Amino acid sequence: MSDALRRLAELLNTALARYVPPPLVAELPATDCEPAGVAGAAIIRDQSYFTATIHEVALSANQFWWTQFDPMVLTITEFIHGDGVIAVPGVVGPETIRKLHSSATVPPGIVLRNTPVSGPSPYRGGAFALTVMLYRVKVGDFAQRLLRVMEGLSTAIGREDISTLVRLGGAVVDGLETLIGLGDTVPIAGQRAVQDGDTFRGFRSAYYALIAAPPMQPGSLRVVNGEQLHVVDGAGRAPLTGVDYVLYSIQGRSRRGEFATLPFSPLLKEAKAAAAIGDEEGWKRARASLLACYQQMVSSDDLTGADADAVFDETRADLKRIYDHATQARMLSPQEQRIIDNVRERLNRATAALDS
Repeated sequence: MSDALRRLAELLNTALARYVPPPLVAELPATDCEPAGVAGAAIIRDQSYFTATIHEVALSANQFWWTQFDPMVLTITEFIHGDGVIAVPGVVGPETIRKLHSSATVPPGIVLRNTPVSGPSPYRGGAFALTVMLYRVKVGDFAQRLLRVMEGLSTAIGREDISTLVRLGGAVVDGLETLIGLGDTVPIAGQRAVQDGDTFRGFRSAYYALIAAPPMQPGSLRVVNGEQLHVVDGAGRAPLTGVDYVLYSIQGRSRRGEFATLPFSPLLKEAKAAAAIGDEEGWKRARASLLACYQQMVSSDDLTGADADAVFDETRADLKRIYDHATQARMLSPQEQRIIDNVRERLNRATAALDS
């Protein structure tokens, strides 16, 4: 990944240098974000996960968007993972946006809400950086096909574990270099936000607004319902309109919440299948599979230690419940018991075959 990281850095520096005039870039104070607590919470080293989410991509009503150009948001998330720093690219384009709308074409205005672009990943300390770039891509067969491929690869990375990034990262960078290098890919606005957990402030959840517009007062901006950007004026508060902007956030959480894509997931399934046999031999195999799974969890770069312990405790309780239900099957009618015995025998044979 070192070569991909270097190329991403060069791509980032080139992209950030291309747009003019400078956009309005604002980190919104926690007091201006609703509901209370969605911003300003500490993201703690080795205890918290972080996620990066694009909440809104808003396009002004003009002749460019959706007629001659399609929108694209490029994100690059940089953080410590394993033994070094990695950079996770993300692409949000017209295919992602259209999936959220029933019509084939999308009218100007709010076209995207609450799309994760990175995480959840454990925060391991040090600096965290999130770059967001808003582009318009000229409608054309090659550019549109390439953008569609980039969105697909980005989605695959975002939903899998970090090992997927190792396999697909180079392909994503190749496509991004080609797409951004096209003369028909025009940067509108960009921002690189950096937080460092080792500073006095620490690493905290935050909302950012990237606005391609004439100068306006950042103090007039508000986040509503954790996902909408509003502006305050003399008449009250209303959604921001008439400009191109991106609203995005960095959030923390204590639990990952999803494990099916991680390498140890098959062991959890094996443990449950063994417990469902309902005899002593199956129960021993279930506990052995759980122990092997726990050994992988505590050494995983994709889990915090506390989360690994919590998954172990929850799975152990679940296995006991499955085992108890299986043993109660002996109280069934003779016909039902024969069915259970046949299932148990097949499971035992399948497990013995795997062990041999």
